[in-house]
Amino acid sequence: MKKKSKILGLMILSTALLFASCAQDGFEDESFSSTVKNSQLASPKSEEISVGKSADGSLWIITWPLVKGAEGFLCNVTNVTDPDAVIEMVKDSLIDGCTLQLPRSEDSNYVLDIRTIANKQLGNKDAETATELKFSSFTPSWAEIPAGADIAEWLAANPLPEESADELCIDLQAGAEYTLKANADFKACLATLRCTTPTKPATIKVQGEASFVIDEGFSIKNINIDATEGTNDLIVGNTTPKEVNISPSNNYYRIENPIYISNVQVKGLKRRFIYDNKVKYCFKTVIIDNCVFETCPAEAIQFIQMPTGFINDLKITNSTLWNSGTVNQNYVVQYNNSGRCDRAGYTSNSITVSNCTFYNMAKTGQWGNYSSFGGRKTSYFTMSYNIMVDCSSGATPRRFTSGSNNNANKNFVNNTWFYNGADEEPGESWDPSQQQVLGDPMFADPANGDFHYSGAAQKALNMGDPRWL
Repeated sequence: MKKKSKILGLMILSTALLFASCAQDGFEDESFSSTVKNSQLASPKSEEISVGKSADGSLWIITWPLVKGAEGFLCNVTNVTDPDAVIEMVKDSLIDGCTLQLPRSEDSNYVLDIRTIANKQLGNKDAETATELKFSSFTPSWAEIPAGADIAEWLAANPLPEESADELCIDLQAGAEYTLKANADFKACLATLRCTTPTKPATIKVQGEASFVIDEGFSIKNINIDATEGTNDLIVGNTTPKEVNISPSNNYYRIENPIYISNVQVKGLKRRFIYDNKVKYCFKTVIIDNCVFETCPAEAIQFIQMPTGFINDLKITNSTLWNSGTVNQNYVVQYNNSGRCDRAGYTSNSITVSNCTFYNMAKTGQWGNYSSFGGRKTSYFTMSYNIMVDCSSGATPRRFTSGSNNNANKNFVNNTWFYNGADEEPGESWDPSQQQVLGDPMFADPANGDFHYSGAAQKALNMGDPRWL
């Protein structure tokens, strides 16, 4: 039996907030009088129902035509993104108008059931059946790759339309397994590789010198990646980028659309996660959210390295990065030392890490090396609610800001830095917030990737990757 859960507060919000009034619904005055009497009413047809979103994308706006002789419409809306945990958003609500508004989440699937309720005083009868309408906030799919296929082979046989300016979403089947035995080249296309069932991610097994090669914005969503047999960097820049959107000075290849990695788990990563392939790229935005990375480098390399270019805005949230091997990274993040915002045509640059868990990352190395970010008023460094154990040679705050205290905007809030069994001592100059959370977080089994923790100070503030709370 499928489990159901309710979002309390969503379906109990006042009708003034969620449901539009009947003032413009076509009913006559306040008496809801109608020329339709003693009739069997029908529910609105699915093709007559319009589903749109508010200007900021936070609300669904659902409208349907007037059914004369009706008292209202009985509505149910469920979020069915996780078929094993359906969320009831609106339940048996009688709407006295022709509009329904409710919260909208990205990358989610929904079902609306709507049934016309008759005005009994006019002798009318309720619709015998409800109309069901499925709708989604997922960007429409461009294609689906069959289960068991090799990603690179499929792309070679099904070339992406490079002339397209639209996002091309390539779906993998829920729970299915795939391989990547050669480079998957997404060329200059804005592409997304995804599974649309977050709770049943697809799995890609990377083998040999295989990478995802990009020359535009790129997303990976709801996928597990087994890189234990892979020997190359995972996401790499194309060595012959399309010569568009080059910065007005310094000749950076600017990738304006984000690189977005969401709900991805990577196992056994021996090489870099992101690498510019020694091409002068500026990735404007890289977002890593709700991910787990198990690294085990065979040599002292970096998790993210842009030796020729840089990432203008890097944001890592709600994620875990850990090194299960015996070889340490020399850096977690490293950019070319000339890379900074104004040289690529931007006004500021930033690195943000929040609600993350780091373990044994660059234990004898450094968190970051991006000297052109350091000490500049246009640089923003944010580190909040993180748990970092055995990282960055015990000098995490200093290395995070690239070793400079001057001018840069630093925002440190409630972080644990614990190294070799003791609290780090960053000093007031490196952590001016003085909000360091002291004490061993006491991970359950870090050597085997279990970072549930029992440290009282950290638990009181819900720190680290939320999956370990």
